[in-house]
Amino acid sequence: MDHSLQNRLFLGTKSYPSQNDPTAAAVFNSERASFSAIQAFKVSERLLAITWGNFMSLEAEKGRNRGEGRRM
Repeated sequence: MDHSLQNRLFLGTKSYPSQNDPTAAAVFNSERASFSAIQAFKVSERLLAITWGNFMSLEAEKGRNRGEGRRM
């Protein structure tokens, strides 16, 4: 991969390949889409972890509440 393309891709700058070079533009767009997809996956993975943690906390709270009821 062209280093200038790699820098534009991962540094998130607004400089794009020349419109006169359709191959570079296609590669740039493809790699940018892949990078965006990876970022979206990381975000969704984090949201799932937060949701699962909240669910487990609620389940633990239910268990504590049930346990208190049995002791009475």
